[in-house]
Amino acid sequence: MMPIIGQVNKRSVVYASVKQAPNWADTLPAANWLLFVIADQYDHDLFEQLTTSCLNRQPLAICCAGQSASRLEDWFDIEIVVRDVEWEELYQRPYYENLLATTADVDIDNGFWFATLCGPDMCKEPVDTIVCLDAEGIYQNRVVELIGLINSGWLPPDSADD
Repeated sequence: MMPIIGQVNKRSVVYASVKQAPNWADTLPAANWLLFVIADQYDHDLFEQLTTSCLNRQPLAICCAGQSASRLEDWFDIEIVVRDVEWEELYQRPYYENLLATTADVDIDNGFWFATLCGPDMCKEPVDTIVCLDAEGIYQNRVVELIGLINSGWLPPDSADD
């Protein structure tokens, strides 16, 4: 089990550095979880492992953050479509159940705020756990700080993208 580093809106926030916890995939929740993943550096093998391992455990939504957030979100989106097409071919009917929402934000603060406060609203089932996977292994302290800020009512500043 991943260590709980805080709570937001009665949801546990757990954290794992994928570089420092080689068995992170084995500790993913089995149900009712939202993925928040931070990735600055593009890494083909790691993105493939993140995509496959996480989707195998059926997150309710996926929020990517960091410099490579858009690339990683694309990986998830492609794998989601591939899995949906395979399901449709197998069962010969449209597959609408797995409409899994994904997001990407270069800014980690904005991304985490969205994942904890808005992300659960994108889900069909209640979210009990926010799983923070840090592909860089350097953001745990910032995520802990953000939990405190969010719980005190903090809002991220408007970004230039707005």
